[in-house]
Amino acid sequence: MSNLGKGFRQKLTERSWISWLEPREIQASADGTRKFRFVLEDGEAIESVLLPERDHWTLCLSTQVGCTLSCKFCLTGKRGFVRNLKPAEIIDQILAVRATLPPEKRIRTLFSWAWESRF
Repeated sequence: MSNLGKGFRQKLTERSWISWLEPREIQASADGTRKFRFVLEDGEAIESVLLPERDHWTLCLSTQVGCTLSCKFCLTGKRGFVRNLKPAEIIDQILAVRATLPPEKRIRTLFSWAWESRF
């Protein structure tokens, strides 16, 4: 960003960063479901699950490290609740999973057990 002044760029460097999650592991099942494991800055791990639908994808994403539910397919839920995710950690899951899809494929539905259990 050379169009910004040096002083302003230095302040940006000191006060901000661009976050991005890289999948540490991706597991795929025969039906097309894909489970993504992410490791956060603090070393905690979360999972997102991409579910194929007839004409789109549904993404089940984490909003917490750990969970009060104990879904058999989800390692996150087996640990118990640790903390809520930062907004950037939630959005980064969507962006990282979307980056693995071809451009013509879309995530149309987002889902989280934690959201469902709070309402």
